[in-house]
Amino acid sequence: MIRIVLLLCRTRYRKQALNNFSRTSIYGNILILSFCGPFLFLFGKLISKFNIFKSISIDANPAIKSSAKGINFWFGGTSLKIPQQFLKLDNNYVNMKNNFGLSNTQNQDRVFQLYPLINRKDNKYEGINRKIVFVSSIRTNLDKTTYDFWNENKNKFLQNMSLFNSMKNFEQSNIKLNKNQKFRLFREIQTLIRIEIVKKIYSEFKNKMIIIGSSWNEILKIETEDIFFKKKREKLYKNNICLDLGSNCGSLSLYPRSIEILENNGALIQLEQQDSDVIYKKNNNDFTFNNFENLINKINQLLKNDICFSNHINKQNILFLDSKKKIADQLETILN
Repeated sequence: MIRIVLLLCRTRYRKQALNNFSRTSIYGNILILSFCGPFLFLFGKLISKFNIFKSISIDANPAIKSSAKGINFWFGGTSLKIPQQFLKLDNNYVNMKNNFGLSNTQNQDRVFQLYPLINRKDNKYEGINRKIVFVSSIRTNLDKTTYDFWNENKNKFLQNMSLFNSMKNFEQSNIKLNKNQKFRLFREIQTLIRIEIVKKIYSEFKNKMIIIGSSWNEILKIETEDIFFKKKREKLYKNNICLDLGSNCGSLSLYPRSIEILENNGALIQLEQQDSDVIYKKNNNDFTFNNFENLINKINQLLKNDICFSNHINKQNILFLDSKKKIADQLETILN
């Protein structure tokens, strides 16, 4: 028997972050009715007040106060991002775990993992003038503690750029910080690693690289722009090599930007994350890198070899054929 669940998402920004999950669709025995966007949201919110159906409320707007009525799904980070007034609710779910195993709740973070729902597939890749696409904002007003830690460990970070994701250097350091300070340090070290990667790849492939994000103007001394329209980003990703350096909120392979790339036929090359081997399995080496040499070799292959590029896209599509089932299995447990 099909169960109906309401997806309530007020803002266009969060709707974009949900990618194809924002659409009405069936997952196993659950029909997700989407009320995403300012106008549909009001209608969905009205229906939810009748308490006929359970709801998935994005960022607790409106707040679902009982698991019997559904869940609050928090985007953009770990439980550290959940506002204080909602922390006691037992039906909060986030889209990524805290890297330090810390949580703002009594229990470990409850994670609802979204997967790419790939609908569009192209079969012809020959003769395409492929580019390297990188989309990201960057913040450069970093804490002095961050720069000190970076200067002490920079060489180690750049020899294995996923080293900080594993927290080994951090755990072995003598820095005494609370959980919020640790989280900030992680984010800022990740920022410095990103800057080094983008500078290196831009210097190697200057004429083949498209950088989106006005905050890179000062760092690279070039003119870049922001693209806020999802359709424009999707067009850029299609049939291009998409460099992804992970979420700035944690170490996670599948998050809004990487899912957006995968759903739009971009060839994903991603900085190795904590869960890379779990998500990509035997294809982990194809989709991830942890040093400059490995990254540059992958880019050169995908730029110059049509067959290599085609195989890369096909592996992505095959890998995520069961995305709906994976989401369905989680929904059955979460909304039971």
